[in-house]
Amino acid sequence: MIKPQTDQNTWIPEEAYLFFPSDEETRTAAGVRCIFDGNTKFNESELKHIDQFQAYAKKHNYPLKSMWTDNLILRFLYANGFKMDKTLSSIKEHTTWQDAKPEMVLSDALKEFLDKGYLYIHGRDSKFRPIIVFNAYIIDSKTLDVDLMIAALTYFF
Repeated sequence: MIKPQTDQNTWIPEEAYLFFPSDEETRTAAGVRCIFDGNTKFNESELKHIDQFQAYAKKHNYPLKSMWTDNLILRFLYANGFKMDKTLSSIKEHTTWQDAKPEMVLSDALKEFLDKGYLYIHGRDSKFRPIIVFNAYIIDSKTLDVDLMIAALTYFF
């Protein structure tokens, strides 16, 4: 058994840390990939799309930073319907955000927002993945400070 660093009173079975989903568990019933990291294997079509995107980015003079692993590129390809131009645009926007994002500090306003229960972790599922709850029903859209909500989501995740 391994003790997690965050809670010295809770024991998480070692197999939870060593669990890697099967190929069937990485996809929905319709075959859409929903797990990109870990020990996942990409199929030929996915590998082909990754290669095509890397060539597309190079052709458009956009050098991909080292953070752009195959897993992350594929995630963005799926999110953009495998459209190369949209994927490149999303990657550029994400890279700009990543480079410019401020260091997140738990300010009093941020702590107060999180303490209201909009967003929290509620244990783990049967495969020891964290269960994250975003309770949108209790948010009042008329009084919501969108910047504070984005800061809370960014800090939390």
